[in-house]
Amino acid sequence: MIVAGINNRSNSPYAYLNYDDTQRQRVTDAVGRVNTMIQTMAVEKGLPFVDTAGLTQQIVSTLVDGRYIYLCGEQIDAFGVGDEPHNGTLADNEHSGTVEEGLIANWYIEAMNTHFNTNIARFTDLELLTNAGITSHAACPTPTSGITPIPTISTYPSDANSDRHITASDVVIWADHYGLITSNGRPDGNFNTDVKVNSIDFGYVPPYWGQ
Repeated sequence: MIVAGINNRSNSPYAYLNYDDTQRQRVTDAVGRVNTMIQTMAVEKGLPFVDTAGLTQQIVSTLVDGRYIYLCGEQIDAFGVGDEPHNGTLADNEHSGTVEEGLIANWYIEAMNTHFNTNIARFTDLELLTNAGITSHAACPTPTSGITPIPTISTYPSDANSDRHITASDVVIWADHYGLITSNGRPDGNFNTDVKVNSIDFGYVPPYWGQ
């Protein structure tokens, strides 16, 4: 079993188009607090946790010109809305398009391979397009999206480097970001995801030290 946090809708193209920075930050803060509670419960039960909000944030950070994803020469408009597969959001304005869902699926596959020592093949860029019904693209033998899934799975809220162990390396990451305002959560040492890295975050280290 894998426990996943809730997605941060403030990172969605719709939110960027319709809400200002302050409004989106309020959502980010609320989602961070809830995900911290979910992650804590997962830790107590010995279950792995996947940072779903972090997945969306990484997709947003890799957009070309702040808007586009390119796979095999095909342009996917992350801000586009509609059931045509080149759009990043379906016509219901709620769910990600088929291509983006495939990218998210690759993160879960990578997480399963990392945590459970499975060997499930990720979708190639060509498969992502074909599964979405896009068949007019040029052949591409190698990935071109520039979006590489990284394991985001962790059973500890203070596991900054996602190696599933709490050590000095995690403390160094926390110290390097001390005082920083960030919505990046655990990778920046912001273990309680309240947007600021401070001494409160360090409190998440001792309970899991050495695990």
